[in-house]
Amino acid sequence: MSLITKIKRHEELTRTYHWLLIFTFTGIYISGYGLTSNSERIAGLVGGFPLLSKFHILLGLGLMGLTAVYILLRFERYCQFIDNISTFSRDDIKWIIGLFSRHNWKALPPQGKYNMGQKLFCWALIFGVMAMCISGTMLTIYKTAFLPKLIVFWQQVHQLTAIMILTLIAGHVFFTVFFPYSRGMLAAMLIDGNYSERRARVKNSKWLEKLMNP
Repeated sequence: MSLITKIKRHEELTRTYHWLLIFTFTGIYISGYGLTSNSERIAGLVGGFPLLSKFHILLGLGLMGLTAVYILLRFERYCQFIDNISTFSRDDIKWIIGLFSRHNWKALPPQGKYNMGQKLFCWALIFGVMAMCISGTMLTIYKTAFLPKLIVFWQQVHQLTAIMILTLIAGHVFFTVFFPYSRGMLAAMLIDGNYSERRARVKNSKWLEKLMNP
């Protein structure tokens, strides 16, 4: 069997979806910061606070719609993704423990397509985005129907989940860009979708084995 040098890790639609997420999240956080901090400079970019609020809501709806369309277009692959990040083994536990206690990344236990850190990140992001969308919907549709205490509650949920998601994304970017173990992941997700077979043999050998022996 001839050796391959590159493996297709992410298809074009997935990469496009992630680029759209980047732009959407950026707009959501800038507009959200402008609303919570009463920034006239940010509000002035769109013509005032009422329009900034509408812009923030529109981006939130865009995020939900974008994700729904992506799931419908790639439902089978999305189910595979959920299955991948829901499958845990002893190697996953050993990996997350060894990650911060070893300097030799080749000594870490074998992983599937997603390592334990990526699995935890994905689930935290999924639940965080769900909480942010639910709280945002409550504040948008039912704001006048709620008692003041409930409004404050949903505002706190919305803001805390937004901070949590921003922290998760910052950590994700840091580990992807600066962590030696994660080299090649960023290009695979955002540029060409390809991942080095050599790296896969070291870091994602379980996934590579499935690709070689479907």
